[in-house]
Amino acid sequence: MAEISRAEILNLPIDRQACFADHQGRQSDKIQAAQTKTLGPLMPYLKAVLKPEETILCSAKASTEINPIEHLLTGWAIYYLKACVMVATSQRLLCFRTYARGRPNGSVSQIAYGDLKEAKVGGWLTGTLALKYKKGGPETETFANIQGGDAKKLKAILPDLLKAGQPSPEGRRWHLCPRCAAALLRDRFSCPSCQLAFKTLEKATRRALLLPGGGYFYTGHKWFGVREVLAEGLFVIFILMMLMEMAMGKPGLPADLVFLALLGLLKLQAVVQARRLAREYLPEPAEPVRGRGR
Repeated sequence: MAEISRAEILNLPIDRQACFADHQGRQSDKIQAAQTKTLGPLMPYLKAVLKPEETILCSAKASTEINPIEHLLTGWAIYYLKACVMVATSQRLLCFRTYARGRPNGSVSQIAYGDLKEAKVGGWLTGTLALKYKKGGPETETFANIQGGDAKKLKAILPDLLKAGQPSPEGRRWHLCPRCAAALLRDRFSCPSCQLAFKTLEKATRRALLLPGGGYFYTGHKWFGVREVLAEGLFVIFILMMLMEMAMGKPGLPADLVFLALLGLLKLQAVVQARRLAREYLPEPAEPVRGRGR
């Protein structure tokens, strides 16, 4: 994607008084630079999904919910795999899934303020945004790894937005087509309006099972795919070495079983992650998102 100028970014419907200020309303060139840097890569998608009269109040880099097992098996890298940018607008929260450095991967979802019973911002070194839905399940959802200034801004603006918000038919976070902004149907991996195709659960599962790193390569997470290839390769080498030692009469079966179990766990984790990434509705390679006229 061609580099987007600051002037083009500022041409978005940004509420500058809110977006370029801290949680106490103090304007800052530093905050303006940070916000335009975060919003820049999202500009084509924002143009596509923003409604008439909808304005951008702030953006915040974050990560979607991470469970303890994912953290244990993946380590610190899980924050990159779960990376997103939250954009608070005058009408809803938009969630754009991203690769490293804030580059969007085409997954867009929305949370209507009227669907939320509570939006609690907490955390210490980094912020968390815990959302409690009124209905529609899951009951709660948490976004983590929000930088301090952005967390304070969300904490300041969300209470009033929730009070004035209108509920949606879905009642929870729901995915949108990044090309035409239509609401996507659950477990249907094509847009009901413009027919844009998305990566499917079946292909994600099959590639994760049959190919080392295949699930990650399929969903566009190449670094994680290379990481998976190296990890599986090492386990296979250790298992082959153990089998060779056993053929020479040396005991090794218990160690082999341990390595086989670890390889199986690694493969299971790859399948689970590939399916979860596919459930975020990642577009198949297609024409660039150009945005709608406003």
